[in-house]
Amino acid sequence: MSLKQRREIAYWFMLLVGIVLMTIQLIKYYNDELQYTTGEMIINVISVALMLFPRFILNMAEKFINSKKDENDA
Repeated sequence: MSLKQRREIAYWFMLLVGIVLMTIQLIKYYNDELQYTTGEMIINVISVALMLFPRFILNMAEKFINSKKDENDA
């Protein structure tokens, strides 16, 4: 599997996770079970970020992994 294919799979996976999290939040809102807590707000922000910017998160993870790899090579 090429690197491009893995990135596309990761992109769609992140997007799908964001949609699932937002759907759970919407179901809680519809059933009047959504509590206005910090945890719910964090989940909401994460789901929106995953839906709108999945590549940004993937790029940040790649930079982090590459920085750790560079530290080990030095």
